[in-house]
Amino acid sequence: MIKKNSLSFRIISRVLIITITLFILILGGYYFYTRSIIKQKTKEYAIQLAGNIAGKIVKHLQPMEEIPEMMSATLEFGAFQPDSIINVLKKVVQKNPDIFGASVAFEPGIIKGKPYFMPYAFREGNEIKAIMLGGPTY
Repeated sequence: MIKKNSLSFRIISRVLIITITLFILILGGYYFYTRSIIKQKTKEYAIQLAGNIAGKIVKHLQPMEEIPEMMSATLEFGAFQPDSIINVLKKVVQKNPDIFGASVAFEPGIIKGKPYFMPYAFREGNEIKAIMLGGPTY
């Protein structure tokens, strides 16, 4: 057994203290280094993931942008009948599974015999239905 006052005890204890201190310093340095790398990689991954999700959203929404543009181009010519507008809306909803409903609102009195004309086509189960919205308070 080594005595506390012996030279070998003092050497061993000081070497052990220095070794433990170095170990803690190296471990702490490694911790902060890996922590900064993990934070950087996590940030890069989050940015990439957000970009991918935004791309998927745009992929679904871009075709939807064309629908109102095509409808407005069709309606600008003015050669339309109320029944044909309802049929067009039903086709739009039928051909686009991402759309739940579609509607067109006209200025009051623009269609003869119908002071408020705002057809709305929508999905109900496997059917495409159409109703009229609008009125004096709408």
